[in-house]
Amino acid sequence: MARSTYIKKIAVDPDDVTPTLSAGTSFDHVIAMTIPFLGGLLWTAMGYKYVFIVAAFISLINLFLSLKIKII
Repeated sequence: MARSTYIKKIAVDPDDVTPTLSAGTSFDHVIAMTIPFLGGLLWTAMGYKYVFIVAAFISLINLFLSLKIKII
């Protein structure tokens, strides 16, 4: 809900909202299917500690990127 509200506020052309949200959903799905698979490979190859270290790193990246979002 927050994503669609934000996209509606920043969209230059209202016709861009639906394709943008659809692309975002597709990217989310690809990431949601890829990251756990890679995490499983990492867990098997190097152990659980590295999975959690990588997850913490991804969380820090998400935090940094979320701070870059302009508040309207």
